[in-house]
Amino acid sequence: MHFKDSKITFIILGTVFGLLMLITIPIIISSNNKLDEESFPEYKKIEITEESVKDVSSESYKEIKEQLENDTYFAREAMISNYNSTTYTSADLEKMLWNFIFSYSLKNRKYMSSFDENSGTFCMRTKYVIDAFKELFNANITTDIDYLSGYDGYVYVRGKKYCFDYEHVAKDYNNDILVGIDGISVRDNVVTTNLYLYEYYTTFAPDELSYITALKNSIYNSNYNNANNIVINNLNGKVTHKQLQFKILNNGKHFKYQILVSKMLDY
Repeated sequence: MHFKDSKITFIILGTVFGLLMLITIPIIISSNNKLDEESFPEYKKIEITEESVKDVSSESYKEIKEQLENDTYFAREAMISNYNSTTYTSADLEKMLWNFIFSYSLKNRKYMSSFDENSGTFCMRTKYVIDAFKELFNANITTDIDYLSGYDGYVYVRGKKYCFDYEHVAKDYNNDILVGIDGISVRDNVVTTNLYLYEYYTTFAPDELSYITALKNSIYNSNYNNANNIVINNLNGKVTHKQLQFKILNNGKHFKYQILVSKMLDY
């Protein structure tokens, strides 16, 4: 009799636990999705497979191309230059630091210890800094992190926290950025793309706005000769032809793209 009672109790408890899981798991997922949307408000999840980009005339290729070209997070990370995660050394830290601050979403405050709009800084615990660098650069900076304190003006160490001066970076660089995708391939979840990086400064004068509209139309239509001409001759900007190898981190905590290789091409 005692065994039967215990069995019934276990069945009841198991049923209750199962019901709780059915209720709790969707709530947790919904909460995490909402938090992700708040941290990366301009990000739209993207899936790229070998099949989806095999045919450049397919709708799937065009949609992926357009999504990457219009993703501000991708454009910011595309600024990373001459980097290869397989040959990372501490000598790379200076340029990595600038790109880290430049690319970090200021809306993503879950992993910040503090955010000070007046001073233009945000602080993170050491663990999260290491995690974030790993996400963005596929590099383990655990043994090199102390070197960050040597870059005055960009990072300050306060106890076990690193504080990054995003305002300083913003003053360093206030150009607009556009990206034109000129080829996409995928292998083993690594995406390789050749792209044109367009950098220019605008005062929003009517003639400039007209050129920018023409530039965006040229990128949309993959007319890169025309786009290059507009940026160089009409917007006094800079064009960089480069190749990126990266992974998509749809569930990334700090970044949505991990840059593995960034190198200049023949432009």
